[in-house]
Amino acid sequence: MSPEQTNNLSHVENYRPQLLSIAYKLLGSVADAEDVVQDALLDVVQKVQQGKEIENMGGYLATATVHTSLNLLKKQRRDQYPGVWLPEPYEWSHTLVEAQLDVPYSFVYLLSELNPKERAVYLLRKSFDLPYADIAEQLDLSESACRKLEQRARKKLVETEKLQIVSLEQKQQLVAAFLQATQQGDVSALTRLLREDIVIYSDGGGKKVAATRPIMGLDRCIKFILGIYQKESSATSVQFRSTSHEIRLHIFQRGQLDTVILLATKSNQIQTVYLQRNPDKLSRLTANK
Repeated sequence: MSPEQTNNLSHVENYRPQLLSIAYKLLGSVADAEDVVQDALLDVVQKVQQGKEIENMGGYLATATVHTSLNLLKKQRRDQYPGVWLPEPYEWSHTLVEAQLDVPYSFVYLLSELNPKERAVYLLRKSFDLPYADIAEQLDLSESACRKLEQRARKKLVETEKLQIVSLEQKQQLVAAFLQATQQGDVSALTRLLREDIVIYSDGGGKKVAATRPIMGLDRCIKFILGIYQKESSATSVQFRSTSHEIRLHIFQRGQLDTVILLATKSNQIQTVYLQRNPDKLSRLTANK
């Protein structure tokens, strides 16, 4: 093995945080992202040890991660998912990973609404600024097709620019006000806090009660929110949890994590509410609580 190859291998692990970020944004699953990245790292180590020369290690690992993620998405058949599919709320102890996840949960959800190849091209350009020729070769597409896919992705994601990225302190104030208004059944306060065009997405995975379709409009969303709280018991408790970019509400029933609530804001009001109730997507948060 040449000195250059040895140096490449010694730095492979440094790419893990950025690769985890890409895989998570593609898959919406922490466990799947970790598996895909681990496979990519092991594969590249084996190839280098066998004598393969890799000039752009970061680009090679990124495209390998994307390719494996796309294959996994084909097997998952999300079109058969019961009800609304939402990404798994992430919580990594690795601070470098959180630093790479430089977008809010709402953006990860919007990414999931793109088709897989749009997501792949967009993330490879955004994260590693790979040439279209390299992306085209890895994804078995033409360069012009890659350019069109990225343009379509950017056009679909333009709405995210209108979502107001507020400070964690401001978001915590909004979340606290939302929780208080909900607990008190204060319709007037909720009317002030929520936008007219608010949307609520809830994911129960077929295992917990959740709306099978998005709930739209101020009146319907207020009724839904208050209806949920009225069903809660005295055994319910709430915790505020924060990551680099999010303030979340963790709702516990008799000591067990039942629901994670995340909010997206616009013009100092709540634009979107995400309710993650699928126990399979909360298990890692439960383990880390």
